[in-house]
Amino acid sequence: VTLYSTAANNFLPASTVWCYPARKSCGWSCSVIEKKLKPINSCVARAKNMTEQNQKQLGNTLWSIADQLRGAMDADDFRDYMLSFLFLRYLSDNYETAAKKELGRDYPNVGADARKVPLAVWYAGNADDIPAFEKQMRRKVHYVIEPQHLWSSIAHMARTQHAGLLNTLQEGFKYIETESFQSTFGGLFSEIDLGSPKLGKTYTERNAKL
Repeated sequence: VTLYSTAANNFLPASTVWCYPARKSCGWSCSVIEKKLKPINSCVARAKNMTEQNQKQLGNTLWSIADQLRGAMDADDFRDYMLSFLFLRYLSDNYETAAKKELGRDYPNVGADARKVPLAVWYAGNADDIPAFEKQMRRKVHYVIEPQHLWSSIAHMARTQHAGLLNTLQEGFKYIETESFQSTFGGLFSEIDLGSPKLGKTYTERNAKL
């Protein structure tokens, strides 16, 4: 993943790719992930044209946000959380793109309404077709993500401070790990502990931090 380095006050090379998790086989190659990151690298290329002062200001701002979110965590723990969320978003985007192609004209158009997830709308109106659809998705992309666990659904819950965010994330991570075709993603999110006291002493505090 192309990242901004506050230490070097510059962007890391566009070819920099992190395969997460590094110690486990997730079934994805660097080349596959790198292709999906081309839009991100393009944005970074444009950002390189910023003035040195703006780059420094951006770096300071990003670092300040990280400090506020990180709280009691050390840098390694914070990295594990962020990479887990980044990979969930990657899996979700890839899955939704494949689902749109699979459903064709039947894929719902929800416009700019961020409260509606197209796949959730389709699931609600096509209960009898879900098993066949998921079978096809397991065959083509080798995993299934239920609508409520997609990044777009998670992001909406975060924006609205939904009380069930933490539980939904836990359920989503477990489902991806255990229900995917041939356990492709077994142990994928084992590095992240959503019940950690570093996020907060109570469920409500941990949910708010997330």
